Amino acid sequence: MNLHYMFIEVPSLDYKFSDEPFGMFAEEHVNYFNFESLQRLMNCFNYKIVDANISFCVHEDTPAGYPCISTLWEKKNINDSGSLTCMKRPVISSRELIINYLKKSEENDNIIKLIIDKIDKKTKLAVWGTGHHTSRLLGMTNLREKIL
Repeated sequence: MNLHYMFIEVPSLDYKFSDEPFGMFAEEHVNYFNFESLQRLMNCFNYKIVDANISFCVHEDTPAGYPCISTLWEKKNINDSGSLTCMKRPVISSRELIINYLKKSEENDNIIKLIIDKIDKKTKLAVWGTGHHTSRLLGMTNLREKIL
């Protein structure tokens, strides 16, 4: 099968975790992209960008979740001498995004630890929720000592 056009929609690393400290890099999503990394991947297979946008899906439902990068690609002709860098350069590279994300996440973790540390040990708490974030709180703070 020779694909001339391909539509790809993936979670956007540019915005996905901007408000989630050490957020949900969930196991079902093993690949996260920004425009730069998606372009590199597609260029390896000789595709050029036709259309691209970031959708915040306020009133939509998308398989990739939100925000997501939606793109349309066209297979380049082998004889096409056009540039493989047809896509706009990102404002922030993937490396910078991850480094900034980790730094912000560590800062948020430290704030959370301080808040939990200030809770009097005589005060007993009930925790609602048993997911990823609760597991992190129990593992990184002294919250366990303050639960009923």
